[in-house]
Amino acid sequence: MKFNILLNIYIYISIIQVLLCDSESFHDITHAFEDDHIAAHALIQSVILLKKALNIPKNLITAGIDRNKVIEYMDELTGTAMKDMCTGGNPVNPTEQDLRGLILRLI
Repeated sequence: MKFNILLNIYIYISIIQVLLCDSESFHDITHAFEDDHIAAHALIQSVILLKKALNIPKNLITAGIDRNKVIEYMDELTGTAMKDMCTGGNPVNPTEQDLRGLILRLI
């Protein structure tokens, strides 16, 4: 989500507003954000908290994946990701270097 924030900021704001719409203080909360970036980061934090509540692994290591294996297969992982049709639909067009960085942050 952070990788796409610049191109998706208004989508993120819309999502956080929908998530908060059942709240009695919806109006106060949505207007409490100082700017759009703070609202977008609030959505990212909400997703992180949701992942934690659902016991979704924080990273690949906690999911039981060996760090050395990820490094060993990095070229294959990034190459496959670059060819994946979902990558082309990403708001930000990533380079192989971007994907390497994302994978390393997932470890």
